Amino acid sequence: MRPPGGSTIHTIPLYLVEDDPAVALSLGALLRVDNLLTHHFASADLFLAALESIPPGCVLMDIHMAGTDGIAALQMLRERGRPWPVIIMTGCPDEHTEQLARSCGAVEFLYKPFGREELIRAINEVLPLVPLEQVSSPA
Repeated sequence: MRPPGGSTIHTIPLYLVEDDPAVALSLGALLRVDNLLTHHFASADLFLAALESIPPGCVLMDIHMAGTDGIAALQMLRERGRPWPVIIMTGCPDEHTEQLARSCGAVEFLYKPFGREELIRAINEVLPLVPLEQVSSPA
């Protein structure tokens, strides 16, 4: 259960999975301004390898990455029993890809470039979907 005022939102991890260092740096700075607990993974493979050691959170993931792409990573996340909300980002607008991502479980889909308000709106919409009974409070 969430405490009054939504203060839990700032303790829920946000996993940024983005292989472009410049984009990751910009998004990370933007998210820190809003006091979001953000952890960056430079590839989907690194994110998937860390799954056993990280608490549930919201995932903000690029589609087009070296190695495992965002769609395959989303499928693997589900196969591993992680119902975490996923926001997919892409710089290549494509209705078919958006439909595929949503059919694999993406909750939101953002086309780059997107603005701060659009990003924060998407995050605020999906954060309540994180399974809080598994989220640990910071000590």
